[in-house]
Formats: sequence, C-alpha cells, structure tokens
Amino acid sequence: MAARSPNYPSTSLGEAVEKLKLFFTEAQRNTVDAETAARAIGHKGLNGVTRMKLSAMKKYGLLVEGANGTVKITPLGLRIVHPSPDGLEDALREAAFTPEIFRSVYSTHANASTNVLTSYLIREKGFTPDGAQVFDKVFRETMSLAKPNSPTYVATRTPDPAPELNMMETPVSGSTPTAPAAAKMPMAGTAQGTLFLTVPYRGADLSVRVELKGQRLTRDHVAKVRKYLELAEEDLDVPQKGDFFKFGSRADGEEETGD
Repeated sequence: MAARSPNYPSTSLGEAVEKLKLFFTEAQRNTVDAETAARAIGHKGLNGVTRMKLSAMKKYGLLVEGANGTVKITPLGLRIVHPSPDGLEDALREAAFTPEIFRSVYSTHANASTNVLTSYLIREKGFTPDGAQVFDKVFRETMSLAKPNSPTYVATRTPDPAPELNMMETPVSGSTPTAPAAAKMPMAGTAQGTLFLTVPYRGADLSVRVELKGQRLTRDHVAKVRKYLELAEEDLDVPQKGDFFKFGSRADGEEETGD
C-alpha cells in the first residue's frame, strides 16, 4: 500500500472560501447531499477532486457533515460569507487555525523556510515528500490570508494540553506566551483576547470560542463563563448517543483527504 501523509486541508483557505461562496449562493443555509454540494461549488459532480475540496472546507470549519454525507454551512462559514463590519479578519484566522496540524506547525515553524519545514514534516510528522511540498504551499497561502502577524492580531499559542483536551489560547497584551522555546510567536499590543478550546467528543471535535473585547481576558473571566456553563448544564437533558452540546459551538468529524 502506498504511503500516505497525515490528514490536512488539501487546498488553501483562500480557495476554500471561494468555493464556500459558490456553495452558499446555491444552497444558502440548507442541508444538501454531497452530489449537490459538488455541483454547487462549480464541478460537474462528485469525484476524487471534489471530495477533497469539500473535505478541506470541513477541515477549516466552513462546512459540517450530517447524516448520510450531507453537508451544510457552519456558523463560522456564515461569518465569512456575510461578515460583520470588523469580523472578517477574525473569522478567517479562526478558520485558518481550525485544523489542528496548522496550529501545531505554526507554533513551532511559523518562520521556517520551505526546506526546513518539509524536512520536519517528513521526519517528525510522517509526511511523504510530495505531501510535505503540498502542505508547505497550502499552509503558506493560508497563513498569508489569515495574517496572524498583523499588528491587530493577538497571536495564537498552544500550551501543554490536558488529557483529551487541546487548547489554543490567544495571549493578551502584557502576557507571556508559553509556546515551545523554538516557536517565534508575535505579540500584539491590544487589549483583547480570545480563547479557543477543541475537545474530542464521541469521534468528533467540539470547538468553543470565548472572546472578550475592550479589556484583557483574565482567569476571572474564564471562571465566570465556567460557572454559567455549569448552571446551563443542570438544565440540559442527559445527552443521547450522537447528540452534541449547543453552546454556540461546533461539532464536526474529521474527513480523510489525500495528498
């Protein structure tokens, strides 16, 4: 069997967003089957190429898969096709860092050359040489669109995760990132912060975003949110198999892509 690289979006975020706009023009907020989705994004039907493009859109959190392979646009996707006056940049950055492997590579190799990055991917991440080259191109194009080095962006970092929990937090002005020493992470002089949590849940990823504007995000703010969630939890029925919590979060399964 031929070697395969780890799963990652096979197209850049820019291309995924262009396809998303076509999808929304045709499907709006409706759930559609994969064949209809393939035609909506400008292809004649469902094949290997269109499957990879739809899979990339899911990995960026722009589409979510439902029963029997159906798909629909996500709240994040809506924030991109119909952005608020100052919300498009944040939405694009959130989408860019939705793939876990993009967060991981950015935290350690944000400023690495192509040769250094592809060597790392082959040596440490199990990529094939061709897969590493494609990943390098997709990753750089996506980061160019997301502009994580923007002076108005609070840089992302990935602290040591607790078991079964991957956390990506944006440090606020005056804070010190705890990313690995090799990481070269920009800091922003802005008084706002965002906390991202990605929690594995029944074979899917449950993602939660907590954002505070106008002041620094502190432990007290997170503790307050936790208390409200605990109160809300008491009012929920016991989740049934296949259910997902609905605190404005997103739950979607991973989709396999090829190189």
